[in-house]
Amino acid sequence: MKGEGEPSWTKSFEFFIFGTWFNILLVFVPLSFISHNINWDVGLVFLFSFMAIMPLAKLLGETTDQLSVKLGETMSGSKLPAS
Repeated sequence: MKGEGEPSWTKSFEFFIFGTWFNILLVFVPLSFISHNINWDVGLVFLFSFMAIMPLAKLLGETTDQLSVKLGETMSGSKLPAS
């Protein structure tokens, strides 16, 4: 059941992927896995992993904020320090 003015699942997904220019760095997530598995230089693996972790941390923060809005402070209060 959807509340009045609540975005659809697809709109929420679009916001998380295309909501900011910072998410362009998500391309480094598969690059870090690929570079590790095909034994590229460890410096490149580290660089790709470092670049991949920044947008993932931002998405985790946005997710916990949205979770607290949806569930309320008492239900999601233990998850907020994760951001």
